[in-house]
Amino acid sequence: MAFKRMVKKMLVARIKNISKKIAVAVGILGVNLLIIRGTFDMYPIGKMTPTLSEDKFLNSLSQNGAKYFIDALKLRMSFKNGNYDLINKLNYKIDELNSSEILNSCLYSTPENKYLDFQPNVIFIMVESFGLPPLDYQSKDFNISGELEQHFEEDFVWRNFISTGNGTIESLESLLLNIELRPESLPFVESRESRHKFNFAPSQIFNNNGYFSRFIYGGDLSWRNIGDFAHVQGFNNVEGKAHILKTVQNKNRDFFHPWGIHDEYLYEHILKKLDENKNKPQFIFALTTDNHPPYKLPDEWISPSLIFSDEFKSNIRGDLNLAKSRFLSFQYALHSLGKFLTQIKNSEFGKNTIVVVTADNHTADGIMKYKNDEILNSKRIPLYIYLPKTIRDNIKNIDTNIYGSHKDIFATIFDLSLKNYKYFSVGSSLLRQDLPHFGSNASGVIVSKDRALSIKGFGDLIETSKKYDEAKLYRETLLKTEILIRNKQ
Repeated sequence: MAFKRMVKKMLVARIKNISKKIAVAVGILGVNLLIIRGTFDMYPIGKMTPTLSEDKFLNSLSQNGAKYFIDALKLRMSFKNGNYDLINKLNYKIDELNSSEILNSCLYSTPENKYLDFQPNVIFIMVESFGLPPLDYQSKDFNISGELEQHFEEDFVWRNFISTGNGTIESLESLLLNIELRPESLPFVESRESRHKFNFAPSQIFNNNGYFSRFIYGGDLSWRNIGDFAHVQGFNNVEGKAHILKTVQNKNRDFFHPWGIHDEYLYEHILKKLDENKNKPQFIFALTTDNHPPYKLPDEWISPSLIFSDEFKSNIRGDLNLAKSRFLSFQYALHSLGKFLTQIKNSEFGKNTIVVVTADNHTADGIMKYKNDEILNSKRIPLYIYLPKTIRDNIKNIDTNIYGSHKDIFATIFDLSLKNYKYFSVGSSLLRQDLPHFGSNASGVIVSKDRALSIKGFGDLIETSKKYDEAKLYRETLLKTEILIRNKQ
């Protein structure tokens, strides 16, 4: 019996010892996993978000050889499977096309703009998920617009406007290159074209006109390799959340949400960069990150009234509490934009700066029902333009009822800001009422003053283009885009 008790004690002691070792090993493994992940938040350190500082080398240390090899292999497989022949998909034959004639049809010249005795700064802002339909419910109790409301009343807003893509990277690339988004294609940042500099890109055009070009993103520049892509497209400076934080850092502030830095600090950064570089006109292309899941607001934010009416509630699909979080984030993003516009107008830059605002997409589409115009409203976003008085007084007959989409924005900006300059564009300046105007989205949505169409695939597009001018124009715009890209203009 004594021997059995002794053996039992030895076994218990051994089990305890093994348990301690297992607990220590699990603890060490857990600590290592946390170090690798970097955070308990939704988005860990990884290829999408490894920006820890302004220094590119330090950011690269969060990666490792095996990870880089796997990423490179994935890209290689995408490239191998990425043979994309848009001309064939559109049912054209390359040997029957006159590329020179097509390129000439994309070539425009800005007006003389004799009144422009200065080069205006141009600030272009793409606001995350800024769909227009929720603003139809704006009221004192449902103050979704915040400080932005007064600016929408004072300045030019196109409301019959749609996004070219349904995701941020799609619309962002389309605007960075001023082209139509090609349906079913790989994003440029993941294609063979990722290292090619396109001379028709807005950054190149403003550089050619003596501007200092700056790309500012409120998140990680490593996201979809967008920082490198912006560098390739000729932006003189490319800045992300680490650069913004250096500009605005104060004690006891809530700067970050899982996707980046809060919008108000991005706008503060833009104002500082304008103030630091007054001797040369600037072109700033900015992309915000708020108004994105998981909808984390700054601790300091005090929301204006946002009471959901019974009518608004009846048009919400799914979980109402999630919708409320979503629209609170939406409200913060719009109010921050409004405060920025107020600051611009009240500063010296109000006299020499054009501000253009649009969205990447309308993501509230999935949770909203529409009383009418469902096809249009499913993609409807705003295009807002603030013009200094000198320019506004000399631009006549601006029609904000014109239909359009992302492809038309930079043609419009060039016509407002440059003098006698030739540029390529597949879209049409909204200032030119003699040109045909329509909006197009890569999912097959096409809108104009006459009708809204929803096209299902290339075959349907080809057939519909025989019946409706809008579909024909969209098909031709896709062809122009492909010819521009192939000719490396």
